Amino acid sequence: NFWYKIKILLIWIFAILVITITYNNRNILFKNIIPYSAYDNQNNSLTIRKSNDGHFYISLIVNNKKILFLIDTGATTTTLTLKDARKLGINTSGFMYNIPVNTANGISYGASTQIKNINVGNFHLKSLWVFISKDLNGESLLGMNFLNQFKEYTVKQNEMILYY
Repeated sequence: NFWYKIKILLIWIFAILVITITYNNRNILFKNIIPYSAYDNQNNSLTIRKSNDGHFYISLIVNNKKILFLIDTGATTTTLTLKDARKLGINTSGFMYNIPVNTANGISYGASTQIKNINVGNFHLKSLWVFISKDLNGESLLGMNFLNQFKEYTVKQNEMILYY
């Protein structure tokens, strides 16, 4: 009976130790398991890992909806696909798509609107002006108007670090 209680106590101590170590090292352990996640660092920064295709992607929570973005430092303004705009509950039918946008594929036309409550990790943004594009296929583009909300950002090897 005594040794049984010691055995149970040791199992509980081991379980608590494993949970504590896993929790304290969660950013390191899970950064390759959970794609498109930004990891909060201790120094008011977010780390984003480069994907296998060589691009940086990030999932943002916008109005409590998860939206995947391709980070595009060549884009002045963040641009939503029609699909993502509709996912956010934006009624796109009344927009005039008459704002010219220079893209890598030539001139496209978009509409302008404001999105609210953008969250990633511990970074929160109350609102951001975005374009909505009928022509954008694939992922929405996270442009410089979002990145400029940070104090700075750096790209080192396979990581982009956003400092806030």
